[in-house]
Amino acid sequence: MASMKVYHDPETTFREAKTREEVLKAASRSLVVAAVKGRDLDLAFQLTNHIDKPWWENEGVIAVPGEHRSTSVGDFINLLDPENDVEIFYQIASFGFTEIDRNKFF
Repeated sequence: MASMKVYHDPETTFREAKTREEVLKAASRSLVVAAVKGRDLDLAFQLTNHIDKPWWENEGVIAVPGEHRSTSVGDFINLLDPENDVEIFYQIASFGFTEIDRNKFF
């Protein structure tokens, strides 16, 4: 079954990294804050945002202990689908998600 790990950058500037150096810097300091079942990036984003209650109380979210801010622009989601041998890293953009090409950035 596919799952996603959500990473927050503790030093975020709430903007999408544009250069290889910016992506590497943001990714290297980002911390896993949650796991979400499935492969729906929009759902992972929604479930890790404070809407009606703290997001770590949302069903379908396994949160790392502690209190965390809402997922925002500049944070990352790692999609893992072992059945289909898929692992894709995304950065949350102003509108949607940007796939991070591991060959280009890592």
